[in-house]
Amino acid sequence: MMFTFEFIRIRASDKAHAMLDRVLQAATDLDAAKVKAKSLFDTLDMPQKPDALRILDDGGRELFVWAPGDHAVGQADERHHPRPDQESTGVSA
Repeated sequence: MMFTFEFIRIRASDKAHAMLDRVLQAATDLDAAKVKAKSLFDTLDMPQKPDALRILDDGGRELFVWAPGDHAVGQADERHHPRPDQESTGVSA
Protein backbone atom coordinates (compact mmCIF):
# COMPACT_ATOMS: atom_id res chain seq x y z
CA MET A 1 0.00 0.00 0.00
CA MET A 2 1.08 3.57 -0.58
CA PHE A 3 0.97 6.08 2.24
CA THR A 4 1.76 9.79 2.44
CA PHE A 5 3.64 11.04 5.47
CA GLU A 6 3.25 14.73 6.28
CA PHE A 7 5.63 16.32 8.75
CA ILE A 8 4.15 19.46 10.30
CA ARG A 9 4.86 22.39 12.58
CA ILE A 10 2.08 23.56 14.89
CA ARG A 11 1.96 27.21 15.92
CA ALA A 12 1.32 27.39 19.66
CA SER A 13 -0.74 30.60 19.59
CA ASP A 14 -3.55 29.32 17.37
CA LYS A 15 -2.69 25.68 16.57
CA ALA A 16 -2.25 26.51 12.86
CA HIS A 17 -0.44 23.79 10.88
CA ALA A 18 2.37 24.25 8.38
CA MET A 19 3.64 21.31 6.36
CA LEU A 20 7.43 21.00 6.30
CA ASP A 21 7.67 17.96 4.06
CA ARG A 22 5.56 15.29 2.40
CA VAL A 23 6.92 11.82 1.65
CA LEU A 24 5.25 9.06 -0.38
CA GLN A 25 6.12 5.68 1.11
CA ALA A 26 5.18 2.06 0.43
CA ALA A 27 4.39 -0.13 3.44
CA THR A 28 2.63 -3.44 3.94
CA ASP A 29 0.05 -1.96 6.33
CA LEU A 30 -0.63 1.00 8.62
CA ASP A 31 1.46 -0.43 11.46
CA ALA A 32 4.49 -0.71 9.18
CA ALA A 33 3.84 2.83 7.90
CA LYS A 34 3.78 4.13 11.50
CA VAL A 35 7.20 2.62 12.18
CA LYS A 36 8.66 4.12 8.99
CA ALA A 37 7.12 7.56 9.59
CA LYS A 38 8.36 7.75 13.17
CA SER A 39 11.86 6.72 12.08
CA LEU A 40 11.88 9.51 9.48
CA PHE A 41 10.61 12.06 12.02
CA ASP A 42 14.07 12.68 13.50
CA THR A 43 16.21 11.69 10.53
CA LEU A 44 14.64 13.40 7.51
CA ASP A 45 16.42 16.62 6.51
CA MET A 46 13.82 19.39 6.85
CA PRO A 47 14.09 23.19 7.15
CA GLN A 48 12.73 23.04 10.73
CA LYS A 49 12.14 20.34 13.31
CA PRO A 50 8.56 19.02 12.96
CA ASP A 51 6.11 19.01 15.86
CA ALA A 52 3.95 16.16 14.55
CA LEU A 53 3.30 13.85 11.65
CA ARG A 54 0.23 12.64 9.79
CA ILE A 55 -0.21 9.50 7.73
CA LEU A 56 -2.66 9.65 4.83
CA ASP A 57 -3.92 6.86 2.60
CA ASP A 58 -3.78 7.00 -1.19
CA GLY A 59 -7.13 8.82 -1.19
CA GLY A 60 -5.83 11.58 1.09
CA ARG A 61 -7.76 10.40 4.17
CA GLU A 62 -5.98 10.97 7.48
CA LEU A 63 -5.28 7.60 9.11
CA PHE A 64 -2.92 8.48 11.93
CA VAL A 65 -1.53 11.52 13.76
CA TRP A 66 1.43 11.47 16.14
CA ALA A 67 3.56 13.92 18.06
CA PRO A 68 6.46 13.12 20.38
CA GLY A 69 5.14 12.73 23.90
CA ASP A 70 1.69 11.57 22.78
CA HIS A 71 0.63 8.77 25.07
CA ALA A 72 -2.73 8.07 23.46
CA VAL A 73 -1.57 7.62 19.90
CA GLY A 74 -4.25 6.25 17.64
CA GLN A 75 -5.98 6.45 14.35
CA ALA A 76 -7.38 9.77 13.28
CA ASP A 77 -10.98 8.53 13.36
CA GLU A 78 -10.61 7.57 17.02
CA ARG A 79 -9.27 11.02 17.82
CA HIS A 80 -11.98 12.98 15.99
CA HIS A 81 -14.96 10.68 16.32
CA PRO A 82 -15.59 8.77 19.56
CA ARG A 83 -16.40 5.10 19.28
CA PRO A 84 -20.06 4.27 19.98
CA ASP A 85 -19.18 2.99 23.47
CA GLN A 86 -17.54 6.36 24.25
CA GLU A 87 -20.36 8.62 23.10
CA SER A 88 -22.29 10.56 25.68
CA THR A 89 -25.88 9.46 26.16
CA GLY A 90 -26.88 12.78 27.65
CA VAL A 91 -28.06 11.03 30.80
CA SER A 92 -26.25 11.91 33.99
CA ALA A 93 -25.44 9.21 36.50
